Amino acid sequence: MKVRAYTKPRDRTPEDLVTAWQIYHKRVENSKEYKGRIYYSTHSNPDDVKEMIHYKGRGRKINPFFQYKNSDDRESGEGESITHQFVKGIISEIKVLNFVVGDEKITIIVDNAFVEYRFKTEDGDFIVDIFVEFNECYPQKYFDKWLGILAIEIHYGHKVDKEKREALRKHGIPIIEVKVLKKYDLTDFYVNEYKLNKRIGELKSMYENKIFGKLISDPESDYYKVQEQNKYLKNKFSELKNLAQDKLNEQHDENQRLMKECNELKVEIAELKLELRKINHELSDVKKENSKLIEGKLVNRLKDIIFRKPKNQ
Repeated sequence: MKVRAYTKPRDRTPEDLVTAWQIYHKRVENSKEYKGRIYYSTHSNPDDVKEMIHYKGRGRKINPFFQYKNSDDRESGEGESITHQFVKGIISEIKVLNFVVGDEKITIIVDNAFVEYRFKTEDGDFIVDIFVEFNECYPQKYFDKWLGILAIEIHYGHKVDKEKREALRKHGIPIIEVKVLKKYDLTDFYVNEYKLNKRIGELKSMYENKIFGKLISDPESDYYKVQEQNKYLKNKFSELKNLAQDKLNEQHDENQRLMKECNELKVEIAELKLELRKINHELSDVKKENSKLIEGKLVNRLKDIIFRKPKNQ
């Protein structure tokens, strides 16, 4: 059974969307006017929209719902739970989606949202619960990565199957899967409209605050890949530039050290030359002194020889 429907098959606005409970009250107030009216499924693609009939309930129990008019459609398209349908509707109407994916926060500013949107891929046709278009998000990288589109799948009882996930990923469609815990089940609330609306209001406030999700398809656009490649090359260039600068600084420091050592050696050489001159000067004085001593000794020796008296005289 379906709990939401449109009153028009085409050119629909949010005001054309009604719940089974709303139509129930209108039929109670004016049964003739609403008797036999046709309603339309919430599919976004015009070719998928199906005619629906409103029922007040089964038997005497008040439990309003919509059902596909065509019996073949009933067999193929009425497997969604009440909780799944309402959560899908709540999230599709939120204009600022505050996702928490792992440790990261992703905020999407929604421009357009489509419920039960069909994608035609190489691997077949697949309908997603919600498809949104956006021009602004934080972090900005997700706009560049996904090019302003995102599919949202509601996980209540059944995960997105691998075939659908992989087909949409190959098709360039990112998917965030939102798991609905059992404690948020709306089945028991549905028979009491007051309690149902109160519970829906609580869920809406919760999802408007934050939506915990799992990123199950994260394709990268060509634009994003080029950006990332440019970023990598810029970082690599910066690393090489810094490395070259470090080498230049090291070479400069080494040159400065060698120049300092060279200057110190020059000073030492100059001091040694000065010391050598001093030593040479002292040596010269010693040589002169030695020469004088030698000359004196020779003179005295000659005097002894010349003036020495013969032994026989």
